[in-house]
Amino acid sequence: MLGLGVPESWLPRLATLKAAGAVGLVVGLWVPLLGAVAGAFVLRGSTVAVGGSVLGSLARTDEW
Repeated sequence: MLGLGVPESWLPRLATLKAAGAVGLVVGLWVPLLGAVAGAFVLRGSTVAVGGSVLGSLARTDEW
């Protein structure tokens, strides 16, 4: 992550958010509304992460 420019101080917060999403998905197996909300946030976060990585890769190439 450090090679990608993510500050080391962000890592605990990112890990906490990832763990909270995983717990929400597991609990959502028994509470469907919570599972749907957790799934929506995980999907949105994944979309933002992939989009950011694609844009970051394009911005760092000479052909851009």
